[in-house]
Amino acid sequence: MLEADVSKKLKSFDLDVRFEVEGGCLGILGASGCGKSMTLKAVAGLVKPDQGQIRRDGQVLFDSARKIDVPPRKRQVGYLFQNYALFPNMTVAENIEAGLLKGRPGREARKERMRELVRQFRLEGLENQYPARISGGQQQRTALARIFASDARCILLDEPFSAMDSYLREEMQMELARMIREFDGCMVLVSHDRDEIYRLCSHTMIMEKGRNVVCGQTKELFDQPRKVAAARLTGCKNISSIQKTGDFQVYAKDWKVLLHTEIKVPDAATHVGIRAHDILPAAAGENVPNRIRVLPVEQVSSPFEWTLIFQNREDPGAGIWMKSDRSQNQIPGEVTVDPSKILLLE
Repeated sequence: MLEADVSKKLKSFDLDVRFEVEGGCLGILGASGCGKSMTLKAVAGLVKPDQGQIRRDGQVLFDSARKIDVPPRKRQVGYLFQNYALFPNMTVAENIEAGLLKGRPGREARKERMRELVRQFRLEGLENQYPARISGGQQQRTALARIFASDARCILLDEPFSAMDSYLREEMQMELARMIREFDGCMVLVSHDRDEIYRLCSHTMIMEKGRNVVCGQTKELFDQPRKVAAARLTGCKNISSIQKTGDFQVYAKDWKVLLHTEIKVPDAATHVGIRAHDILPAAAGENVPNRIRVLPVEQVSSPFEWTLIFQNREDPGAGIWMKSDRSQNQIPGEVTVDPSKILLLE
């Protein structure tokens, strides 16, 4: 288990985060510059918080009140840097073996484990190459292999797939998902890629300006983000401020649309969100809720998806995004949104 409750004053914002991870993988999702990497560096011991505590499996790694600050090399915390931090004067094989020196004293045992990791991370044929002679994706896979070779009880991954092309990224994500299941410890993965977080992390923490806005089980958080920042970061394209007009009814000010909700509108709700894929065509005469007449603004097609931005024809306001697969690429006259798909946000 990893537990952290730390704060640190920075130039652009104050870092103030608290979370715990008990097995599996915690995803930290946030925009660039919100403090995600700084949080990992504090856990790894590379940055010293001003106040707070960090514990791993009950062991105190940092405690400002008790003046405890365990050095990084003794924390049993593996950290994947965004720039990989490979040893430039070592080959791929030697970099991986460097992570094994503590845990596997026997030379042959280290060699066998190194060969196993080379196969696992698709590095065959590169064992004798130096970091400067291999691609960014290959460097990243080497760095990952070195971390998994170590005796780390907690692994911190800072944008682990950013240098890989889309095909290799998905392949490595599947491999990492298997490693997460088999790893007898905990992981924290930082990303601004919501799909990556959704695939790999059992729990997710949303960060904004140095603070954790909301934290919970990943699937539940994506279904009901609760906070405006969480809705945006989990991919909700349509967010509008509201005026509550009834227990199950709100007026979306930005879109100039009256919407009915499935659940009672809490007094704390300030916005609604609608995911673009939850807006569906409405047939003429069909008795459906939340019917909106469409005034097209822009239409874009991609290989597998079709996007329409439209306004409310009755009273044009801000644009509303609608997405569907390429089989439904006709502009509808009207659309509908199921009340259960209306996100009520604070």
